Amino acid sequence: MTTTLKQYAGRILLALFALFMAPHAAVAVPLTFEGVTGGLNDYVEVSIPAHGSTPAFSSSGDEQVGFATYQAGSGPLTYSFCMDPYDPSIAKTENYTAVSLTAGPESSLGSVAMGSSAAVTIEKLWAMNYSAAQTSITAAAALQVAIWKAVAESQGGTVTAVEYENQANEMLVDTVSYQGGVPPLFAWSNNHYQDYIGVPDGGVTAALLGLSLAGVAMLRRKYHHA
Repeated sequence: MTTTLKQYAGRILLALFALFMAPHAAVAVPLTFEGVTGGLNDYVEVSIPAHGSTPAFSSSGDEQVGFATYQAGSGPLTYSFCMDPYDPSIAKTENYTAVSLTAGPESSLGSVAMGSSAAVTIEKLWAMNYSAAQTSITAAAALQVAIWKAVAESQGGTVTAVEYENQANEMLVDTVSYQGGVPPLFAWSNNHYQDYIGVPDGGVTAALLGLSLAGVAMLRRKYHHA
């Protein structure tokens, strides 16, 4: 490769690095859902009216509640939560896009962005309860239900549970008076499967940088053989 081409590839690498390190880079990343920890279930009912181009949605049945564990790219196993009342989780690898928390979730039914108010509620829920959830499977279960409720309510709908309904409601009530700091969460978005809450440095940096380096490597091979 000539010096000019090396410099060109280097500039592309720097540009890609800056792009992929942005908080919500719109780049597809392979995300592998590993399952829900804790082994707890709750009977959950979802009812969301039609809004915009999204039709009405309802479901009921036993759901696993607790930490949703996933790996983004080659990043570490991340303990987070589902945020999508509409779509199922599936234990396989699918491409996901990192978007702002306010823009999630994305569903096969259409765009169902929760908006800023629900996003702030979820950030508060996380700040107030995530540590407790790490040491209590029931707290993790209630936090999952509370997150689903916040998303559904942003659409004018409801999520109700049986076992963890009261605890989830208490968590939501407590967010009203919370004045502390909140984490910069984002959303892992896929329009066919369950969306997940993205955790800063929970693998997104490694995953996106890996894609950028792979792209530059391909570019280097292309010019090397030209």
